[in-house]
Amino acid sequence: MSFRTVYGNTVSENGWRMVDQQESWRTVPDLQDQYEVSDQGRVRSLDRTINYVHGRTGTLCTRRVKGTVLRPGEMVSGHLHVAFGGISRTVHSLVAAAFIGPRPESQEVRHINGHPADCRAANLEYGTRSDNAEDSKRHGTHFHAGLTHCKRGHELSGDNLQKVAAGNKRACLACRRERHGLPVKTVGQCINGHSLTPENRYTNGTGHTRCKPCALGRKSA
Repeated sequence: MSFRTVYGNTVSENGWRMVDQQESWRTVPDLQDQYEVSDQGRVRSLDRTINYVHGRTGTLCTRRVKGTVLRPGEMVSGHLHVAFGGISRTVHSLVAAAFIGPRPESQEVRHINGHPADCRAANLEYGTRSDNAEDSKRHGTHFHAGLTHCKRGHELSGDNLQKVAAGNKRACLACRRERHGLPVKTVGQCINGHSLTPENRYTNGTGHTRCKPCALGRKSA
């Protein structure tokens, strides 16, 4: 059997095997008496008796099933998941529910160190979608924050960069000017070509500098 090291833990090819660590287990809140989850991010089934119908005789039978540590699968995003009777559940959500508590409304689980496969209880906490986006930017895993050029090859930096509040994205000003048939933007001008002199600028409610002629043009339109 082969082993590999993940986040300081020894992992076997057949599941997670912890070494030199005290592991605390708690029942999965909505699957009590069937499954448990640990503070180290492992999930196991418990010894139990199940009922089934015999395929040939049609009689109702029972059999004893021995519990085992479940082998997690890895999603495209890097998060781990396990299957309960054909229903897939993310490991981090199970650990958070058992060791942190019920997830507050409109919040999701955050991985503090930025590694989606690290499902230790110490690495998880609840937060908003915005908190998760800020975490990904801080860890360098945010898709838009990692882009250096737009799809047409323009560099996303300096005067060619526009931050879009909706969706926390960045936009290419050169592409926008091409779509609207505007000349290439020069330093000291807004996207519509107005000189950004002190009398032409103002600060909006979010602390961003805006062009007065553009704002007046939008109001009169």
